[in-house]
Amino acid sequence: MASHELQRLIQREFVSHDNISSVLETLYGAIEMGVQFKAREKVIEHLPLDTLAGKIMQPIPETGQNLSETLQEFQETVLRHSTNFGSKNFMAFPDCGNSVSALAGAFLMNCMNQNLINSKHCAPAASMVEINVIQWLRELVGYTVKRDVNNIFDVGGTVVTGGVLANATAMLMARERAFPGTKDKGTSFDPSRVRVILPQYVEHYSIRASLGWLGLGEENVIRVRTKDFRIDLSDLEHLLEDNAGNYHFMAIVAYAGDSRSMTIDNFAAVHELAKKHNIWFHIDACHGLQYAFSDALKPRLGDIHLGDSITIDPHKILFLPYNLSAVLVKDPESFRAISGTSDLIMKENYAFGQMTPFIGSKAFWSLKLWFTWKTLGRKNIGDLIERRHNLAAYLTEQLQQCRDFLVLNHEVNINSVMFMYKPSHFQPDSVALDDYVQRLNELNKEIQNTLFCEGDFYVHTFSIPDLGNVVGTGERMLQPLRYMCGNPLTAETDIDALISRVRKLGQTVEHKYSYHEVNQLRARLA
Repeated sequence: MASHELQRLIQREFVSHDNISSVLETLYGAIEMGVQFKAREKVIEHLPLDTLAGKIMQPIPETGQNLSETLQEFQETVLRHSTNFGSKNFMAFPDCGNSVSALAGAFLMNCMNQNLINSKHCAPAASMVEINVIQWLRELVGYTVKRDVNNIFDVGGTVVTGGVLANATAMLMARERAFPGTKDKGTSFDPSRVRVILPQYVEHYSIRASLGWLGLGEENVIRVRTKDFRIDLSDLEHLLEDNAGNYHFMAIVAYAGDSRSMTIDNFAAVHELAKKHNIWFHIDACHGLQYAFSDALKPRLGDIHLGDSITIDPHKILFLPYNLSAVLVKDPESFRAISGTSDLIMKENYAFGQMTPFIGSKAFWSLKLWFTWKTLGRKNIGDLIERRHNLAAYLTEQLQQCRDFLVLNHEVNINSVMFMYKPSHFQPDSVALDDYVQRLNELNKEIQNTLFCEGDFYVHTFSIPDLGNVVGTGERMLQPLRYMCGNPLTAETDIDALISRVRKLGQTVEHKYSYHEVNQLRARLA
């Protein structure tokens, strides 16, 4: 490219005081495209992945094209067939990401391009904002807050990319508590004797994965029985007593809203057992922290402040676009045990790079939460959380009045409802219970798959045992549909429409597939 052509490209494609008008015009078009996408009611214009691959996969672009052409291509091939988490009918997860203030924060975060690995030179104001946001979160969960912060180890928390990394960071601190100096000197213990206790059936995969990444063995978990999707305290006590000489228990993990049923554990009781046996007590509150914003619902979190560490996912529960999660610790000094420094850029009093394992360059993610919290305020956020909870309760009430639906979690915790379509004439046969459950599961899997491919609604599905024997077949594994909505735009009329659509699909699928066609249906869905 000739020098004058390269200069024209620089003037056109890189922001400067000389091209502000044209840049704003171009970016306005991109923003309008994104907002129109978020505002559409349809969840997805579904295409099979192999079809999408044929549309999207191309050779390396050698010469480039105008940004307007790139935007047009993006709109037709990528945006058009993407899942809209902001649709009011996206009811699978609460991650709606449609807060105007959060979107403003996300845009400005990218414009600012701060790097919080270093405070003085790379992110002076941003570091102070993030410290303040962490103070707000600590106050919300009931941890003590040090207002006069002298260094980064007074803060007691850090913002990371997601709940998986937050949980991994918590497990890293638990390891250093159980085996001091491992980070610096390596493993001086037998990893095969290390165990982390998880609640059976409702655990999140991130804890097991973290143990693998930390060299402790992904298989070295031990599961405590659950009762109504909560830790069975009696079984936990027996497990600890019976295995005291067999294992070195590194951590006990409890949930403020597990990712399936959203049930909240008895933190005070679990804490007493953890304290008695000198075990790190970790609480995964990636979903459950939302209750802390509501004066009416916060008591349901119980003594969450007793956790040695707490992980939270604002991008799940507070209408933010991805990514933003955090890990908090009761004792801020716990971060020293996993600290890493470099004379190059990180050795400063307020450099978050000293306490963010697995992260180098660290974006200003917390700005999205700062914008939302400052704009809405805790009380308004609390009202929105209560509305979210009440919608889940409304769905439960409506389903329980229907003969052709079953609700697996009668108690609504946070915003999760696990339910199944069951034709009213379809009853368990004691002689063939396995066949009955198989057919019921396949029926609901087909409903979920069809619902998603249609693109008008989206609910989740997974396997979980029927701990309450709702179906009447014991604790066999079920494949329920799961509603978990966090969108303030969703209303009771949308819930009614979901029920109606699921029922219609259930009737269609039930008529289409006879009892003897279950195996063919399974093969088609595999």
